[in-house]
Amino acid sequence: MRQAYCVLGSLLLATSCADLAQPTREQARTYIDALIVQPELGKYAELEVANTSAIALVDGTNPYVGLRVYPHQPKVNSGKRAEISIDYPYSPGDSVCYSWKVMLPEVFPSDAPANRWWVMAQWHDQPNPNNGETWNGFPSHSPALLLGYGMKNAADYLLFQYGVSSLTPIGLVPLSRGQWLRIRMEIHWSQGADGSASLYLDDSAAPAFAAHGPNMFNAFQHYFKLGQYRHPDINTENWVYIDEISIMKQ
Repeated sequence: MRQAYCVLGSLLLATSCADLAQPTREQARTYIDALIVQPELGKYAELEVANTSAIALVDGTNPYVGLRVYPHQPKVNSGKRAEISIDYPYSPGDSVCYSWKVMLPEVFPSDAPANRWWVMAQWHDQPNPNNGETWNGFPSHSPALLLGYGMKNAADYLLFQYGVSSLTPIGLVPLSRGQWLRIRMEIHWSQGADGSASLYLDDSAAPAFAAHGPNMFNAFQHYFKLGQYRHPDINTENWVYIDEISIMKQ
């Protein structure tokens, strides 16, 4: 019987994990517990990975989680992705703070110069069950907010984009490979002009970027997804490392 999950002492995938099946519920709980700060978040979280070769618990004093996308991987929910999804409940008019740490390994093949879409964090609408809505016939939208990965002048960046009428580029967040970056996004959720989002980096008291305007497609909570979701024709193997996810109303 193959090992339930891969505990890594470095940032390299163990070859014995190449063809594992979907994580069991117990395995998923191990990863989720390593990712989240507040235990109560676990009931809202689930994994969206191709198989257990697409996720790893990195060993250490404070273990963290790696999420992997790779060439010709199976689609997950109709896309090439390796993400944790958290359907945190809130109501329109609430302000919610999302915080996490992200790190790119030293070896991270990019898609430059094409820089096709590559999403590393997104907030997405969903059907409102209070109105009897389901995914059947639900309109398809881009995320209301996202952080997308790309390269510019041989440097790695996340691009903050915002808006429901059209995703508007707000600003570039530099990434240094092999180093943790803490991201905090404070969002005031609204379908109206009072909607806003402020993005903070590391321990800064001032936001690096702020955006204003509607950020909800409908009057139901938009779920949060973190990891990697990318253009289906990008065919490189990439890990991204995530830790210390926290979500709370303000």
